[in-house]
Order: sequence, then structure tokens, then C-alpha cells
Amino acid sequence: MLQETGIIISLIWDLAGNDFKTKYAGSFLGIIWSFIQPLITILVYWIVFQYGLKVSIENTDVPYVLWFMSGMIPWLYFADCVGNGVNCLKEYNYLVKKILFPVEILPMVKLVSSSFVHVVFLVFLSVLCMIYNLFFGIQLFQLIYFAVCLSIVNYIWLMFSSSIMVFFKDFGQVIQIVLQVGMWVTPILWDYHRVPGKYRWILELNPLFYIVEGYRGSFLGSSGVYPSAFRFWYFWISTFIMLILSICVFRKLKKHFADVL
Repeated sequence: MLQETGIIISLIWDLAGNDFKTKYAGSFLGIIWSFIQPLITILVYWIVFQYGLKVSIENTDVPYVLWFMSGMIPWLYFADCVGNGVNCLKEYNYLVKKILFPVEILPMVKLVSSSFVHVVFLVFLSVLCMIYNLFFGIQLFQLIYFAVCLSIVNYIWLMFSSSIMVFFKDFGQVIQIVLQVGMWVTPILWDYHRVPGKYRWILELNPLFYIVEGYRGSFLGSSGVYPSAFRFWYFWISTFIMLILSICVFRKLKKHFADVL
């Protein structure tokens, strides 16, 4: 059993590394594009919102760039996983058609592939915090917990979306719309404290709200693992339900993948 698990982990790691390296194969800058694109996205939004729209953050003296990046980095990880992973079964159709291949690991391959860039940007943000003389406390260890939370949410979306995409080709466009809308309804660029208190529970229905604020809390000390009973338990109950549903959908459709692809 342990040997089989080790083989699967090694297979996921090898496929993820190859996926990461081949994403921009043939281009002059190669894998550097994996970092340039999100970095430009961060720079554009930072300049527009801080210097163009002059957005301010209430109840904190943390520089806007740190506040913004600590929320944007987990969102970029989510968007990269879901946006690029929705086609993972079609992309690896030659493996899906192999009878003995564990198809369930393909969403995990995309998850691990996207995590390489995520880790680099977390290190970059850590360095930036030190440049701004913002040194971390014990709350930085929360980052491991919230990274696990985000990885679970990413895997749920990957399992569900990739299985539906095999049969419903337009689902990729649906995912792009969800990502566009999701970025604006998640408090990444704006401060959720500006929303009247009686309506904030609506924002908390978005599982990424808990994660984004958790990342901010890990770097900036503004929030913790248990910010409120509603936010904590809603996240885990809804995540558990969605995980079970995504696994059921994937397994239900799995037997038809090879025929359709």
C-alpha cells in the first residue's frame, strides 16, 4: 500500500514538473512567462487602484501594495489552477484512455504544477514585507493552514470542472466568466469593511473570502484561523459537501471519459 502511494506521488510530481516546463515550451523566455504574466497583472491593478483610484484601507496603516498582494496571490493561484486545469482530461487524453491509469490524479497534476509559481510569489511577498519593515509574528505559521484550504478548494473545482468539460465543451467559457466575476466579488482590490455590517454575511458565502482574509492575516496579522464561528464552520461544511459532490460527479462520469475523448 505504501509502495503504491509512493509511486502515485512520484508520478504526480513528475507529470506536474513536465507540465510546468512544457507550458511555455518553444518560447524564448520559457517558464519565465509563468512569473511575468501574474507579476504584470499585480503591477497594473496596484497602480490603477492605489494611484489612479486612490483606494484606501480602513483600520490599518499597512501599505496598500502589501494588503493588495496578500489577497491577490491566493486568487492568482486559484485562477491559474481552474483556468488552466479545466482541460486537463482533454490535454492528457492519451493517459485517460489507458485502462490502468489512475485518472483521478490528473487534476492533482495541474494543482501541483500551479503551486510552483504560487510558492515563488509567497517568497517574493515575504521579502517585500521585510523591505517595508513589516516582520512576521507567529501568525505566519497560519499560512500553511490556509494554503491547504486553498489547495482543497482548487482540487474541488478541478475535479468538477474537468469532468464536466469532457461532455460540455462550452463549460470552459462558463469558468472564465466565473473567474472574472469572482475576482470582483472577493475583497481582493477593495476593503470589505466598506460594506454595511448587516450585508457582510453575503460576502462570506464565498469560500475564497475566508482564504483571502486568512492569507492577509498570515502576513499582516489582521485575521486568524477562527475569525468567527460562521466564517470558519461555513467554510469547512460547504467545502466538505462540495468535495463529496465533485468526487461523486467525477466517478460517475469517469467510465465515459475514454469513449468521449
